[in-house]
Order: sequence, then C-alpha cells, then structure tokens
Amino acid sequence: MPVATLLPFTATPNRKSASATSFRLTEKFILLLVFSAFITLCFGAIFFLPDSSKLLSGVFFHASTVETNTRTGPDSSDQASAGNDERVLAKIRKDHEKALLEAKDTLQKRPEVIQKDILNDKEKVAKENAGQGGNDVNILPFVEYHRPPGATGHEPQDPETKERRAKIKEVRIY
Repeated sequence: MPVATLLPFTATPNRKSASATSFRLTEKFILLLVFSAFITLCFGAIFFLPDSSKLLSGVFFHASTVETNTRTGPDSSDQASAGNDERVLAKIRKDHEKALLEAKDTLQKRPEVIQKDILNDKEKVAKENAGQGGNDVNILPFVEYHRPPGATGHEPQDPETKERRAKIKEVRIY
C-alpha cells in the first residue's frame, strides 16, 4: 500500500470530507501510533536508560554536588578510598572462598549426615534462644496442622457429603 494512500496531505478527488485537511479514521490511528511510540521512546530514554543518578541530576533534578557524592560514594581517585576499596574486595574474596570451601565440604558428606548436622544446628539455636530468657518475641507458638478433608485424599466424615460425592461420581459415569 503506497504511503500516499495512508497519509494523503493533499486533497484527492475521491475524498468525501468537508475539509481537505481532515484525516480518515485509519490515518488518525496511524498518527496516534506514531506519536505514542515517540512519547514512549522519549520517556524510556529519560528515565529507564541511565544507570547513574549523575546523568539525571542535571536534567530534571537540580541536586547539589554534595548530595550527588553522598549517593554515589566518594571518588575513587582518592588514595584513602582506593586502599579502602582494596580492603573491601579482599574481604569479599575471603568470604567467598570460605563459603566455597564450606559448600564443598557439605557436598562431600552423605545426605543422612547432612540432615543430622541440620538437626544439631537447630537444637543448638533452640538452646541458645531458651538460654537468652525463654520469652522471645520472635518465637511463634506451635500449632498442630490438620489436613483438610476431601481435596487432599481423605474421605469426609459427614455422611451427607459422602452421599453427594457418590451421586456426582454416578452422574459422571454416564
């Protein structure tokens, strides 16, 4: 379909409109799609593309440089912050290696031993909580769970419900 038939900006002889500048419904729809796509693109470019708050700080929000530095942290060009960064990275590496070794040790054990260790850890935590005063706000009371009848595989105790289910099963057979 040629572009001239989609968006005729000049009067054509077969148009039945009162004005030469009015658009057909399909033309209005296409223009609406174009404008909405443009607006969506602009909105996304302004708000969703930049990762740094420094990029937006001068666009809409006139933030001072002090606020920008507190949000992003100190500049990495300082010698003190470079040493601090190295210490943080060394600590992260050390914790990571420790977690890997612990995971490897755990994976070497048999499942029964792992479950036994978990139970021992739970008991140890429970003893520590009991030793701290006993009445802790975070401890929830034990509630016995009763499975609901019917849907989970149990037959209902009510004879009326049993009759209704039998009738439904009988109707389903036909």
